[in-house]
Formats: sequence, structure tokens, C-alpha cells
Amino acid sequence: MVKEIMHRTDRIGTFCWFEQGFPPPWFERYQRWIVSAACFSAVFLALGIECSYVILFVYLQEEFNSTATATGWSSSLAWALTCALSPLATWLFIRFGSRKVLSAGIILLVLGLIGTSFAHAMWVIYITYGVVFALGANFCYTLAIHVTTCYFPGKHYSRAMSIVTNGTPAGLLVLSPTMERLYTYCGWRNGLRILAAFVLVTGGVAALIVKEPTHNPLKQSADDKESVAAKEKLKSSCEKEKYEYDLCSEEETTTQKYLSLIRLPEYWILFIATTFSTIAAVFNVINLVSYMEHVGVENFTASLLVGAMSVSEFLVRGAMAIFSGRCQNMNNLVFLSATCFMGGVAAFGCTAGSWLWLIVIYVLVAGLSRASFYTMCYVVTRDIFGIRLCAESNSLQLIAIGVGCLVTSTITGLSADMTGSYHLCFYIVGSLWIVAALLYTVVDQLTKRKKTNPDDFMTDEEKSRALKAARYGDYGVLLSSDQVYEKFIIDRVITI
Repeated sequence: MVKEIMHRTDRIGTFCWFEQGFPPPWFERYQRWIVSAACFSAVFLALGIECSYVILFVYLQEEFNSTATATGWSSSLAWALTCALSPLATWLFIRFGSRKVLSAGIILLVLGLIGTSFAHAMWVIYITYGVVFALGANFCYTLAIHVTTCYFPGKHYSRAMSIVTNGTPAGLLVLSPTMERLYTYCGWRNGLRILAAFVLVTGGVAALIVKEPTHNPLKQSADDKESVAAKEKLKSSCEKEKYEYDLCSEEETTTQKYLSLIRLPEYWILFIATTFSTIAAVFNVINLVSYMEHVGVENFTASLLVGAMSVSEFLVRGAMAIFSGRCQNMNNLVFLSATCFMGGVAAFGCTAGSWLWLIVIYVLVAGLSRASFYTMCYVVTRDIFGIRLCAESNSLQLIAIGVGCLVTSTITGLSADMTGSYHLCFYIVGSLWIVAALLYTVVDQLTKRKKTNPDDFMTDEEKSRALKAARYGDYGVLLSSDQVYEKFIIDRVITI
């Protein structure tokens, strides 16, 4: 009976859950936006809870009498694995599809929260929260990024990515005060169990909705007739011109794509800038409440200020979602650099004193910088490396974010434990924001030079291949069954 009700239809990327009447006619028309809403929910649950660790931090430190470094390290480990395991989630997504991966992610989130609620020592939380919960968050977040890229490879990519990643500040805004009330009235252990039930129900609905489109620009099917036809046409053309087919072949494995990325100097500059930005951004969701308590701000006021930061982040991402489609000529790297510089200035401002109005300014600017970084860090990879390498470049970006998350607690926690204040932390955070801004500017200039004078940055072998490719007016189309690749002579990132 269930098999008769739930069967796959021939319509692109949809499932018919009932024999008649579902999905309604408007579902296919707005399917990509409905799936984006489901991805938003997945990010809301996974990263919203991780960001709200700043509230749990105080209760764990009191419960286990642990240092700021030891308590914060569980969050740093969680953030690191949430991002660094993205290649695994990417492979699972390509191999098994989005629905199975998201379902597994939701189950891991629930198990991590329940396991943490029964922890009797910090080392147990390192496993239940830092590993199990983080693995589930990784599946949810990475899948949301990839599915969004599948549905919006072109014009509306920035807008869709802004909407989906807005789940992070939205989750922080809603879950932070909610969890603070739960921990206060129910205890942090029971609060985590109630939260696990909420994740199971909400995440289960999102998993039923999420489905990548049939024509997926991030992967090609060997059975795709269009792909096979394009391959045969290209091979025939190569043989006719007596060229070696392996030089003209479009086949590239995932490993080859990763290797083509790590050969580029702009990738490594971007990797360092992303790592520095991450350390500065994650400080606000690990140590910020501890800092405010250190300077005499009450718990409830501190939670409201964290909420203000999430409101700022939410509104900025919302503005980016609205106006990104109307600002097609905006330089995303320059915008990212400018907002990072503003975050650095605000952090240095906190070293002047601990007045409440100064903290308010800092959290608002921090929300702006976080919104820009966590949205644009994926958008700029498409601008720099193209849609062909979007999945791989985003995975490597997540690794850079994971590295930053892993060392955040060590850097900020140790400086606070050794000096007895967060004064040095703000100097470090401000410096990292400003250095990252300079590095993004370097990447922007290097990218412009390569687009203006591609021949200056190509090897002799690449030039030879480009000349051969230029003889075919539709070479770019032949390289991809979904017709999203740019011509080789323009897009230098196709390497041998």
C-alpha cells in the first residue's frame, strides 16, 4: 500500500505522495523555493543550536567547574567537524542523494543532544556534542549548500544562498533566548532533551521536502543521454581533427577537480583569509557571553545582546537576499573585504572600555560582519572558480572554516585564562578581521588580472589545449551536459 502511494513520477525532481492531487500544480513552479525553505530549516536547526552554545557554555562551566578553554573546546571541535567533514558529506550527497543524507543528519543531531544531556564529564560532551552532533550538523549544512547550488547555479545564486544561510542567525535569534529559558526553568539537561524532540519533528518534515533537481550541475550521470551524446560528438570531432581524445575529453574526477583547485595561488590566499575570518566570527558564539559576564553584564541582558547580534545578522542577510539580484555588477570580494574591516575596527573599539553602549555597537557590527562572511564566502568561490568547481571549492571553504573553528577556543580561551580578561582577545580578533580584509583584496586583484590577461597565467600545455578548444565554437557546451560551463579560453580554471 505504501509503495503504491509513494512512487516516483517522471516529473523533474518531484515525488507523488498520493495517487492524485499531490503535489498541487503550483508545487513544481515554486519547487526550488520550497526546497530552499526546507534547507533553511535544516540550517536553522543545526547551526542555530551550535551558535546557541554560547548560552550553554556558562551552565557547563558551572556544572563541571571547567576552564574557559576546556569548556569552549567542545564547541570549537563541533564547529571544526561541522565544516571539515564537508568532503564526506559531499560524497554521500552525490552517492545517495539529499534526502537520505539529511535524514541521517537529523538523527545524528537528536542523538548528540540526548547524549549530551546525560553527560557526567566534559570529555563525554566532546564525543556527544563535539563529534556526534557536529557530524549531523555537517550533513545538514553541507547538503543545504549543495542543494541550493543545484537549483540556483546562475542569476539568483547570491539571493538563494543568503536566504538559506540566514537560517544561522534566525536560529540564534529564536533558539538563544528559548534555550536560556529552558535551561533556567527545566535545567540544561532537560532543556536539551526537549530541544531534541523539536529537532526530530521539524527536521523530519524538512527531510521529506528536500530533493535535488534531476539535472544537477554538480554531478553528471553516466546514463544521461545528453551527456553521452555530447561526449560522442566531442570524441568524433577530436578524431576528425587528429587530436588526442584525452586532451579534449570532458571527464574529470572529483579528485582531479580538487587538485586543480589547490594548484591555484588564489585558493590558498582565500583559504588563509577564510580561516582568519572564521576565528574572529566564531569568537562571538563561544566566548562573548563569558566576556559580558566578566565585565558585569547580567545573564539575561547578555542573552538579549546575543539576540541583538543575531537580529543584525538576520537583517543584513535579508537585505543581501533582496538586493543581490538587483546588484549584478557588485564586486562580492570588495564587499566582503569592507565588512571584515568594519568588524576589525569594532573589535579594537572594545579594548577602549567595557561600557554597555560600546558592547551594543560591537554586537551590531559583529552581526554585520558575520552575515557578510558566512554568505559571501560561498558566493565568491563561484565568482573565482566557476560553477564547474563550485561543489569542490565550497567543500574546501568549509575545511578552512573548520580549521578556524578548531583553533578559536584555544586562541581566545587561553588568552582569557592566562591574562584573566578578554582584552587581549579583542586585539587578536580585530587583527584577524583586518588581515582577512587585506587578503580578500589581494584575491580580488589577482582574479581581475587573470580575467584580463589569461595568457599570462597559463602554462604552454594549457595554451595548446585552449587553442584546440577555440576551434570549436560550442566547446563550452560540449564540455557539460547541462550547458553551464564557460568557454575554456575565458575560464582559466579548467586545468589538466
